[in-house]
Amino acid sequence: MAQDVCTSNGWQLVDLPPDEGVSAYKVEGENGQYAANMHRGNLGAFLKRVEDGEIKRGSVLIIEKLDRFSRNYYDVVFPVWLNLLQSGIEIYSCVSNTHYTLEIIRKNPMLAGMALIEMANANEYSSGMSNRINKAFSLRLAECAKGKKMNLGGWQPKWVDFHGSKGHAGEFSLNAHAATIRRIVMEYIGGASMGTIAKGLIHDQVPTLMGGRWNQGTVGNVLNHETLLGHKTIKGVRLERYYPPVITDAQHQQLKVKLVDNLNRKGGNPKSDYIANLFRNRCKCAKCGATVTTNHVVYRCKGLRTAECDVHGTVNIRGLELDFFMLFLQEHPAVLLGKQTVKSNGTVAALKIRIGDLDKAIEDAASLVGKLPIKALEAKLTALVKEREAAGRDLEESNLRMMGATAAPMAFESIKNTLAGFAKLGAKYAGSKQEKALVKAIEQLNHQLDDNENRKKLLNLLPTLVSHLVIDVEQKRYRIVNHVGEVSGWRQLVR
Repeated sequence: MAQDVCTSNGWQLVDLPPDEGVSAYKVEGENGQYAANMHRGNLGAFLKRVEDGEIKRGSVLIIEKLDRFSRNYYDVVFPVWLNLLQSGIEIYSCVSNTHYTLEIIRKNPMLAGMALIEMANANEYSSGMSNRINKAFSLRLAECAKGKKMNLGGWQPKWVDFHGSKGHAGEFSLNAHAATIRRIVMEYIGGASMGTIAKGLIHDQVPTLMGGRWNQGTVGNVLNHETLLGHKTIKGVRLERYYPPVITDAQHQQLKVKLVDNLNRKGGNPKSDYIANLFRNRCKCAKCGATVTTNHVVYRCKGLRTAECDVHGTVNIRGLELDFFMLFLQEHPAVLLGKQTVKSNGTVAALKIRIGDLDKAIEDAASLVGKLPIKALEAKLTALVKEREAAGRDLEESNLRMMGATAAPMAFESIKNTLAGFAKLGAKYAGSKQEKALVKAIEQLNHQLDDNENRKKLLNLLPTLVSHLVIDVEQKRYRIVNHVGEVSGWRQLVR
């Protein structure tokens, strides 16, 4: 249309590409009154160039019809339209075949009045269209809630294809992206970090779901996506199992546990996947309560670096680990890992999720101080705390059952039996057999703790056995706190 108008009038066309996806109706952005196309996109840039004097007087802005200029409220649009004419810019509307200039509307004010009416009608049309679209979508959503499979556009996950016509019932199927989703989930459950998974996807040139490049954030969005099991919540309407699930319920349960375990977890070596601290994010300073971190060899208080704690000293990591497994648990890591069964894993997973949900609920309730009556808030918090304590006790009982379970036969010296042998001998101990067994047990323990694959598995197991450790770096000692809140005595380490 613009080219035809220019040819007819002997004008030279300077094309402005269309503002695709930029609304002439919705108000957004920093400007609180103009529609989006007036302050971003090509029309917004054009108006700015006019204001700065870059567009010559006598230039003509050609539009299909006035509603392409804006569908905002006419009292907002008309002054901008008039100001453009007053700046020496002319406007040509193709559909009405009307050429607006300041000179013409001054001679024929009715022309400006007609333009004003057209702008008002454009706003009314857009408002009505918006309402009709919303109502139509609500009707379609209601049909979906009854079980009909329909195309919901952008709400549909990228790993699902719709087969059928828009507005009518059809069928869904998983597409090639589904294999990528499963790969991400299984690698994360297996112990890989989001960053490591992203690097692998980039290396293998796996396409992303939305274009662009894989990174920690895009992987995190996939892992936290509610539609992994086919569920979808749209405008408050919950559609259960609406889309085909991309992973199984059991895999999703494992994923939820892993996400809970990794919440706020920090640390590790950025250049490798070596697990330096088996109690990552579970070590607290005895003096200030801050996080105790590692440098791959020793524990030290994080608060010391920021001058928030004046504690001095370090605790050797391997010394603490040896004491924990040898003298506290009295069990080899490999034996503990061997005692994990599908049943025990499922029980522990469910309890960990429950505890995580309760901790979040307690945190949310605490944030309501001053907003709810104190009695109602106190009752709510008391109930949540009691439920949290009960869940902690259930987890401890589950741990005790697992610790007492019979593991598959392993060629390891029994730490419990070896230590019991020393206790029985007492003063009669003469060395020989028991001493040999103890040395062998310590060597086996060191060997297992040196194996990074074991360390990865223990990183997932230990949070089910202990809540956290309290480390006194000055006195070279530590104590264990379980999920019920019970605290062990101080365990002295070699100075």
